[in-house]
Amino acid sequence: MSRNTFAAIATYRIIGVCGDGDYLVTLDHLQRLQGTRLGKFNGTPLYLGKLEEPSDRFLTHRFTVFYILPNGDFQIVCSADCDLLGNGRGALTELVPIRMVTAIALKSLKIPDLPNNGEFFSWRHQMLRRDWLAELEEIAKNELGREHNLKMRVLKLQNKRW
Repeated sequence: MSRNTFAAIATYRIIGVCGDGDYLVTLDHLQRLQGTRLGKFNGTPLYLGKLEEPSDRFLTHRFTVFYILPNGDFQIVCSADCDLLGNGRGALTELVPIRMVTAIALKSLKIPDLPNNGEFFSWRHQMLRRDWLAELEEIAKNELGREHNLKMRVLKLQNKRW
């Protein structure tokens, strides 16, 4: 899926198996994120809020997961600025963050829907319990080395309807 924003690097829409909502996983290049608009989903603009000056100049990307309801309302599940490049720079190293976010999105396809074992094991509840930022950190350490520090800055955002 593509978003019409200069900072967009990767965008994945995960369509819920129960029809009660979808997930939108986005990755943006932090230094290119000049405005507040992240793009559109079903014609509705998505905003994160004003971009603050990074407290660490080495932060490279903004990772965000949205939960989108069928009526168009959405919640920001998580959002964080982090270093997904490490010491590497250049054209090929730019593919590493994309590969990380792709792995996170594809992991959703491996989550089984087991409603006969109770609501707790349904796909929906397993998705709600995911620790997206911990998954990102684990994948980044596998890709960039166990010693890599993501310098993750979790953003505190309010849920809004636009």
